[in-house]
Amino acid sequence: MIDPSDFKVPKKFNISIFNQHKDGDEYHFTDKYDMNVRQIVWYDSDGQKIEGYTDERNHPNSGYLYSGYYDPDGFIKSYEISFYDAILKKYNCETPNNFVLSDDYDALYKFTVENLITLFRLELNVDITDSRICRNVERFPDDEFLKCPQYLVYINKSPNSWEYTGYIIHGNTGKILFQINRFINDKRGSLIDNYMETKRK
Repeated sequence: MIDPSDFKVPKKFNISIFNQHKDGDEYHFTDKYDMNVRQIVWYDSDGQKIEGYTDERNHPNSGYLYSGYYDPDGFIKSYEISFYDAILKKYNCETPNNFVLSDDYDALYKFTVENLITLFRLELNVDITDSRICRNVERFPDDEFLKCPQYLVYINKSPNSWEYTGYIIHGNTGKILFQINRFINDKRGSLIDNYMETKRK
C-alpha cells in the first residue's frame, strides 16, 4: 500500500477541465497546494485515438516529481514517484483506493536517495532537493565499466550558470568516485566517459 502522504495526484483525471484549458496537448497550472501541475494527453501513432493522460506534480524548486497515468476515460492506472530522472517507486492501481507497489527501484541501491541528500548537505554543503541548485540526478544499477550501482549528480555553479559540477557516487557505499567541472552542451561525452578517460591515463 502507498502512504497517503506520498499520493499527490487526483485519482480521476478531469478530462472536461483539461479540454477547456489545454494549450495544444498540455495544460499547466498551480493546484491548491501550490504544486506545479503539468497535464498531458497522449494519442496513438496516427494521432487520432486518445490512449491516455498524464498528470505530473512537483513543489516549486523541488526535485521530487509525482506522476499519475490514466486511461482514455480518466481512471488512474499507475503512479510513480521520482527524484529528478531517477524513478524511485511505481504503483499499479487495482481499485480506486488500492495501489500496490509494482516496482521498487530503490531496492537496487543500498545507498538511498535520502542518504545521497544527506551526503551532499553535510559534506558538500549542497541541497540537491532544490532544483535551482541541482540540475539533475540519474542512477543506474550497473555498467560494464564501474561494475556497481551509481548515482550521477549535476550541480549548477549558480542558478543561471551554464557551468556545473558532475559527480559519480557509488550506489552502495556513497563514496564519491569522480567529479568534474563541465559546461552545458560542451560535447565532452557522459560523466562515465570522463571517468574512463582518467583511468586510461
